[in-house]
Amino acid sequence: MNGKFNHRLDSVICIVVIRYEIHIITGSMYNAATNSPVWITINGTRGSIITKYLEIAENESFPFEPDNYDIFIVYDIDIGEVYRNKI
Repeated sequence: MNGKFNHRLDSVICIVVIRYEIHIITGSMYNAATNSPVWITINGTRGSIITKYLEIAENESFPFEPDNYDIFIVYDIDIGEVYRNKI
């Protein structure tokens, strides 16, 4: 062996995973809560995160109760700067 490395890489795929923190405040009016599934779509300058199910809040056992402040954590690809959310 002459000390030289002869490696060929056909392709390298590097996917960056980002932690997104979602803060949701539920209203305090009568019947403001929901037990229905809640989904979010996050749009960024380099792509979108399509329909993530918000089920388990970091700070609450029962999310989406009246007058609640819930925090959800989602891990997904880097979509750049977030400019729009749809819940």
